Amino acid sequence: MPKLELLGNFQVSTWVSSQNQEVTTIRKSTRNPIHVIQVENTSTVPRDSRVIGCLPDGTNNLTFDDAGTKKGDWSKDINSMVVNEIRRRNCPLEHVSAASDAVPVRCEQVWTRRGTGEWILENGKIPFGIEIDVR
Repeated sequence: MPKLELLGNFQVSTWVSSQNQEVTTIRKSTRNPIHVIQVENTSTVPRDSRVIGCLPDGTNNLTFDDAGTKKGDWSKDINSMVVNEIRRRNCPLEHVSAASDAVPVRCEQVWTRRGTGEWILENGKIPFGIEIDVR
C-alpha cells in the first residue's frame, strides 16, 4: 500500500512499482522497478513542487539510476500544478545486492513555490517512506 502524508500545500504518496504494479520485494530479476512520488495540490492556488527521493541507508542494496547516474537520491520538479491536480514523478531503481533487512525508500523532501518565487520546504511528517525486501 502506498505511504500517504498530508503536508501544508500537498497530499503526497510514495511507493515502488514494477511493470505498473506496486511491489514490496525487488529481486535481480524484477523488471524496471521505479520509485514513485505522487503529489496533489491541495492548496487554493496554482503551485510548483519539487520532490526528492532518497535511499537513507545508502546504495549497497539498491541504487537510483537518475539519467544514467547511479546514486542514493533523486530530485524532480513538477511545474504549474493547478488546484486539486495530481501528478507523479519517478526514478528507476536498480538491484545491487540482497539485503538481510528491509531497505527504506523515502520521500525525503517536498518543496513548493508560487510562480517565480523562492522555493519553500513543506512542513509535515517528512521524510516518510516504505520498506522494500531486496532478495
